[in-house]
Amino acid sequence: MKIVCVCGFGLGTSVMAKSNLEKILTENNIQAEVDAIDIGSINSAPADYYITTKNLANNIPLNLQDRTIVLTNIVSKREMLEAVSEIENLMEK
Repeated sequence: MKIVCVCGFGLGTSVMAKSNLEKILTENNIQAEVDAIDIGSINSAPADYYITTKNLANNIPLNLQDRTIVLTNIVSKREMLEAVSEIENLMEK
């Protein structure tokens, strides 16, 4: 499984989100590749799931929105854990 964290420039917020997500995945024994990108690169970054903020949610291409999880605070470990739970639920469908 591949998960991509998306922010405005792909350097700050998405990198912190990637780090938090990798820790949570490890703690929960979930295997996934995690990457961090800027919103402009999203079409060239195929993934199973995307994680982004409310501010950027409207910029996610329509064909990717059903695989996008929108967080209020992309660096919040609590919200990231909820995102992992949501991904697990989507995978079961």
